[in-house]
Amino acid sequence: MKLSFIPSNQTEEEVINAAEKGFYMISLHNDKISNEYAQFIHDNGLRVAIYGIKIRSGAIDAINKSPDFIYTDNIILLQEILN
Repeated sequence: MKLSFIPSNQTEEEVINAAEKGFYMISLHNDKISNEYAQFIHDNGLRVAIYGIKIRSGAIDAINKSPDFIYTDNIILLQEILN
């Protein structure tokens, strides 16, 4: 089973604890994750999932954070940006 962890404080300690406990990924709202934090999550062997994408600028911002997954209701917008 692959589990996702949603950190409450977005700290490095939470990422390290999640990795030690065998979580598969960290899921965060796009407004709560920076490029550096996304890289830290990847550096600790976890995947990054971003949600809260509604408009074009948010989708571009999320893509630029190099996530492994993006949750969105606006799939067409995301596809257009990625093409």
